Amino acid sequence: MHALFFADPSRISPYSPSSRNFLNPLLIAPDRVPGFADLSLPATLEAELEALRQTELVDYAGVHRVKGPVLEALFAQFLKSGDVEAKDVFKRYCNEQGKALEIHALYEALSEHIVANGGNAAWGTWPEEFQNPDNIAVRDFARSAKSRIAFHAWLQWIADTQLADAQARARAAGMRIGLYLDLAVGISPDGSRSWLAGPAIAHQARIGCPPDPFSALGQDWGLVPFSPVGLAEERLEPFRSVLRANMRHAGALRIDHAMGLQRLYWIPDGNTAKDGAYVAYPFRELLEGVAEESWISQTIVIGEDLGTVPPGFTDTMVRAGLLSYQVFYFSERDGVWMPPHAYRREAMVCASTHDLPTLKGWWVSNDINWRVRSGRATETEAVIQRQERMLDRKRLLDALMGAQALAADPDYAKSPNMPDDVLVAIHRFLAATPCRLFAVQLDDALGIVEQANLPGTVDEHPNWRRKMPLTIEALGDHKLFSAVTGAVAAERPRQ
Repeated sequence: MHALFFADPSRISPYSPSSRNFLNPLLIAPDRVPGFADLSLPATLEAELEALRQTELVDYAGVHRVKGPVLEALFAQFLKSGDVEAKDVFKRYCNEQGKALEIHALYEALSEHIVANGGNAAWGTWPEEFQNPDNIAVRDFARSAKSRIAFHAWLQWIADTQLADAQARARAAGMRIGLYLDLAVGISPDGSRSWLAGPAIAHQARIGCPPDPFSALGQDWGLVPFSPVGLAEERLEPFRSVLRANMRHAGALRIDHAMGLQRLYWIPDGNTAKDGAYVAYPFRELLEGVAEESWISQTIVIGEDLGTVPPGFTDTMVRAGLLSYQVFYFSERDGVWMPPHAYRREAMVCASTHDLPTLKGWWVSNDINWRVRSGRATETEAVIQRQERMLDRKRLLDALMGAQALAADPDYAKSPNMPDDVLVAIHRFLAATPCRLFAVQLDDALGIVEQANLPGTVDEHPNWRRKMPLTIEALGDHKLFSAVTGAVAAERPRQ
């Protein structure tokens, strides 16, 4: 839910945020903003909304085109006739957020101004006098654009208010945890947080991972890291402020690439991923910061510890009170799927993630087909991978039947598509693990084949743009969804 780039709605990856301290205003529900019923909306609005609903993929530019003017009208109404008490609450929010909000709103207004004049939202491409928020040219702009800056601060307040309301409604409805949010591992080099800069931001480096058997050239994720030296200079406050912002309305928070608490693979500017090196972080101090902020906000923390994990990292993280992250796909040992009792108790378990194939997609090798389609694998390599997948399918069925999560049936192995019984059995199997938490991915509960994101691609795959096949209101009538949730409830009854 991190803030992206309001002036450039084509920037849609939630893991390349402009700022992790603020929220994406395009997630605001305008009809939930006070005063919406009093607006005089254009007659064409409903037709535009319906057209957006009918597109195969999410049209972010279209959403921005429709929502933007409505949000502007709501802000104008707020200034003109808004409730006095609400204005006081908004003022307190701005004072509480301080310079961070001031700079973020200024960046949003300035980037809009530059884009409107043919420029780019990325501050690194701006005229030099605008590349430092302390420059006189930026101060002059701020004086001339007070209303627009206030609009962007107001957007953050509305987004924060709606998120708080969503959490309150979830808890009131009986959800003991409520919202489960996600914290990206770094920030975009051309967003508002890197523009604010400070000693904690390592501008001349990018985060990635070293070469390995899956990626011979390594990976450059294009994200700016915190500087361990700069964090120490600022007594870890930039790190803790990010935690506070994301725990503010979260019952649980997942820290993406949690190994970054101990070390991150840095790639110097102008170099390839082969030229990078691991940089150490003050692991103990950062863990203590996570634990303390978690206790203050009463937020469960899950550390995503997949990939190249330093020796002893997960045990240390769990001793500090964080939960590990266990994914079904990675639970094979020597060609055999681990039985439920072998999973770590202090963990959250899930079948798949947004970066991995859905269960039904995995069964039909959809991820392998996409790797060929996007040029990340040859057809010769894919043939071997599909053969291995067929063996994995057999091992999967053996594990499910061995755990008595699935009745023996030879027809399952022959099925070209994953039978619903097998998909439900996987959830029953995982629900039987001792893991503290079990996350069911909506894509799997609905039997979706396509995955949300294909790592390593930008335009080759429609990342972050797929729509769910039905509305939230219709979930309860979906046969597979009901079967999955029923199986999980039977294994994990509410205490």
